Amino acid sequence: MDDDSDDSARPILLRAQLALESGNAAVAVQLLGTALPSDLQLRPAVLATRVALLEQTGDVAGAEGLLQSALQHWQQVAKVAPRDQAAGAGVSWCLQRLVTLKLSQGKAGTDTVVWSFLYVLSA
Repeated sequence: MDDDSDDSARPILLRAQLALESGNAAVAVQLLGTALPSDLQLRPAVLATRVALLEQTGDVAGAEGLLQSALQHWQQVAKVAPRDQAAGAGVSWCLQRLVTLKLSQGKAGTDTVVWSFLYVLSA
């Protein structure tokens, strides 16, 4: 995170934390997803927090959509820079969470699970 992003993110992260501590996970999700600078929204820690909060609030479709969007982002980064370890880790994490989410919802077919594991093994 560069200094400008860090400076602009601190108050937003604090507001999200306060919202969460007061029991308002929906506001925390909204702040992390719209108020943060776009270069921070798909960072691993922010992404993991957003997905967990969406699941906690019962917005499984939102969590799935966010993971799909993040997967596309990290796949694009990996295409441009195939040796980028962060991009590979991002793709693997998104696939793993998507499969886990789909399995927990009874929506994962065998093809989803097999494709995901083959991708991770090939990386």
